[in-house]
Amino acid sequence: MQPSQANPNRYDYEVFADYHQIMLEDCAGGMPRGDGTEKRSEEVNEAISLLLDAQAFARHVGDYPGALCILTARNMDVPLTVEVYTAAPQDDLTVWDHVVEASLDVPSGCVQVSAGVNEYAPEIRLAAGTYRARVYFGGVYTLSADGMDGSDHYRVVLWPGAAGDPVVLRAADSDAW
Repeated sequence: MQPSQANPNRYDYEVFADYHQIMLEDCAGGMPRGDGTEKRSEEVNEAISLLLDAQAFARHVGDYPGALCILTARNMDVPLTVEVYTAAPQDDLTVWDHVVEASLDVPSGCVQVSAGVNEYAPEIRLAAGTYRARVYFGGVYTLSADGMDGSDHYRVVLWPGAAGDPVVLRAADSDAW
């Protein structure tokens, strides 16, 4: 994906949300990867348990140093927009079903969007540092009864900011998805 012509800091993706997950990770860090050794497998399992704890499932966003995991409504291809701003967005949260803000460390100056094993979208280049990430969930109430069809869509806005705990800014009815 390339930046859009209208906004060079906007990246539009169609991402397969494998296991209902989309990852944003620092290109040089983020989640540890397995290498077949037992020690490495233990490190990966520990990182996953920290990323996807009960609180992460409740807010639909997991965080880990250098990584964010968006827990989507469907296990299908879903639209994702990533935008990079210089300051916090001033937008109307009421047009979204669910909104969560968290931190993302980007020491490499590069972010990757991934879903599934080793499925990475082209890199997003930005200044190295700590970012706030506002994750927007839309259309989560449009899912079919079997959860296969819907108009759910996701947006992430990144801007430089201090690290902080994740916070739900607008909560969707968790029973809906």
